[in-house]
Amino acid sequence: MGHENNAKDRIAVVTDSAAALHPELVERLSARGNFVVVPMPVTIRTPGAEDRSLQGLGAAEVDEAIMLAHVMGQTVSTSGPAPGAFADVYDELASRGFTHVVSVHLSGELSGTVESARTGARLSRLGAEGVSVVDSRTVAGAYGYAVLRALELLEEDPNPERVVECMRRVCERATLYFYIPTLDALRRGGRVSPALAMVGQMFQIKPIGTISQGKLTYVERPRTAARALDRLVELTVQACREHRH
Repeated sequence: MGHENNAKDRIAVVTDSAAALHPELVERLSARGNFVVVPMPVTIRTPGAEDRSLQGLGAAEVDEAIMLAHVMGQTVSTSGPAPGAFADVYDELASRGFTHVVSVHLSGELSGTVESARTGARLSRLGAEGVSVVDSRTVAGAYGYAVLRALELLEEDPNPERVVECMRRVCERATLYFYIPTLDALRRGGRVSPALAMVGQMFQIKPIGTISQGKLTYVERPRTAARALDRLVELTVQACREHRH
């Protein structure tokens, strides 16, 4: 980036709602004025009915709507924010006096969000030079934690290069495990075949996944949610022991 530290620099951090930060934490951090979460569009589809967008709802309301949709057998889909949404956020921050934005998003291997952010940066008043877009190459809380560390660093050293380096280092060192309660979403996203999704449903397979090189990979394929959760705890404890430093 070649950006020299300047005492007059005002740096903001932007991420997307897939970073899995708690709504109360987001509200508290946003009140500082140097942090913005761009919402990921969520749509609920019901056969024979008009699609329902959850745009404009609060985080708690979105979570409730998604849970209810799953119970009712409706299809829930997400997409990356449009470039214009990012451009608007960057422009708003520029109008408030920020000279640089560090914008971190979920893995480009799994979503077009990071490319949308790059396009939005070029369209914004700050331009590509004024917005450092970071591909976390991971998902959820793994880069959500990187956001928190970056905001802490900003209080000590308002330098965009060091903030970007901090984010990348945290994301690279993070180990993330999760279990997948249903393969239907992966089937619709083309990440598993319809045949495998059907077999998984028949035998109650609940895969445990991780992110490697920015991509979804499977660690194990236990049967039943209870076994998957037990194994998830064991893997997490093991990972903590291996990375106690």
